[in-house]
Formats: sequence, C-alpha cells, structure tokens
Amino acid sequence: MRAGVYFATQTPEEIIPKDSGSEVADVIRNIFNLCTFKCFFNLDSALLEDIKKVLGNTITDTEIMLLPELEVGQAVVQTSSEDTYMINFDPYPEQIERFDGGQ
Repeated sequence: MRAGVYFATQTPEEIIPKDSGSEVADVIRNIFNLCTFKCFFNLDSALLEDIKKVLGNTITDTEIMLLPELEVGQAVVQTSSEDTYMINFDPYPEQIERFDGGQ
C-alpha cells in the first residue's frame, strides 16, 4: 500500500512553532523534516531565518534568497537533502479553465 500526506500553508510559522524548546515543536519539526518533497513558493523575507533554521544545511543561502523573489508559477523544490530545484509551473489552458484561473 502506498499513501501520501500533503501539508500546505501560507507560512511555515503555522506549522513550526517559535518555541523551539517545547516537545510539541520538536515533534512538528521532525515531521516536517521527514517530508521527502518540500515545495516553497514566494515567501516573505521576514521568514527566511525561520526556514533556514528548519532546513539547516539542506538548502543553500542562495536558494533561501530566491524565495522572496519568486514569481507566480515558480517554486524551489527539495527532493532530498542534497537535491533542490528551481521549477516553473506552466499549466495547460484546460487546467486554468478547470480551476477557474487558479488564483
């Protein structure tokens, strides 16, 4: 059997509490770190330090600095602790119509 879980949020602060000393925060960080694929879309520059703390050495400073500059349809995707890609989503016109523009 195969299964998957998606965590989606507008800001990582909703998933990762600021209180790094709490047991709950440690469990949530562990779950986040066990996620194989992580997609980051445009993030506010104020969140960059938090992302860096969570991802540690799995993301470079250059990749972190890309996050506030991403345009609609662009993302930084981590597929492992060593592989990070800048990708562009380019939906077909039928997909845009089906999802009423996706905005």
